[in-house]
Formats: sequence, structure tokens, C-alpha cells
Amino acid sequence: MTRRTLGELWARSFRVRNRIAAGGMSRVQLKSAEREARRIRDRLVVNYSLLVRYDVGRTAGRVTAPLDQEDLISAGLLRLLGAVETYDPGRPTKFESYVISKIRWSIRDALRKLDSLSHRTRLRAHQIDRARDELVQKLGRAPTESELVGHLGISVTEHRAFLDQYARAQVRSFEACGDLHGGRSADCTA
Repeated sequence: MTRRTLGELWARSFRVRNRIAAGGMSRVQLKSAEREARRIRDRLVVNYSLLVRYDVGRTAGRVTAPLDQEDLISAGLLRLLGAVETYDPGRPTKFESYVISKIRWSIRDALRKLDSLSHRTRLRAHQIDRARDELVQKLGRAPTESELVGHLGISVTEHRAFLDQYARAQVRSFEACGDLHGGRSADCTA
């Protein structure tokens, strides 16, 4: 769809939405205007749906956990649909900028729902990874457990308890993935 055609479609969409909001139409006119608004909305969603697929593809390439891209696409399309219906041309933001942020948040929300680890646990695991990387750079070798916990400022007992909790959560996630994919756990090694 050309930029001009797209602009005309948006203009028609706003005119129809304003007519519906103004009221004063007969029931037949209202139904006709609502049908036209849905047709225009659907054309806009189809036009911008490539943004959803693009963003899901980018996100899926960075995620190591198993995920169903179709679920993420569905979440993104729902957010796109809502954005088309609520976009206000009176604001200085282009629609593309407005909708991309909404799509990204919907994908992140969907990923959070799929994550078996709490946000706090995930942050702590990242903190341990960063500390290990810093020590490898500093020492020129892999750090010992005592060096790592000393750098983190925690006890060996705390560290081992966390690693045990983290490993159990990973196993639960792996088993759940096998259940979701008909017992085919190989799908989870992505």
C-alpha cells in the first residue's frame, strides 16, 4: 500500500469514527458506518501486521527459551488492533512509532507469562553471570566458587541454595515444555 493510499485510509477512518462519535444517525446509518469502520480497521491491521511479524522474529532470535511464535504474533496483533482503534492523529507521534512500542510491550508481556522464573530470580542469575564474566576478565581464568561468592558478597550456602532453586526451576520449565509439545522435549533445546 502506498503512503498516499495509507494516508487516505487513515483519513477515512477518522471521518467515520468522528461520524459515529457525533451520533445523530439512524440505526441503519450507524450499522453501515460501523461496518465501514471495521473494514477500514481490518485493512489497516493487515497493512501493519508485518511490523508484528518483524518484531516477533527479532525477539525470537534473542530468546533462548522455547516459545511458540504464533502466540507472540497473536498477542502483537491484538495490541495492533487496539492501537488502530485508539490512535489519535492529534498527537505529534507517527502511528508507526506509537504501534511499535505497543507491539513490543505485548511481546514482552507474553514472554513474561511464559517464563517459569520470577523476575527477581532472573535478575539474580544475570548478576551472577556478570560477576563471573568480570572475574574471568580480571583473573584470566574461571573464578573459583569462593572467589565468585566473595565478589557477590554472599555466603557459599546462599549461593548453592540459589543455584539449586534455579536448577529446579529450569527442570520444571523443561518438563512443561515437553508436555506442551506432546512429550517432544527436543523442541525445548533452542
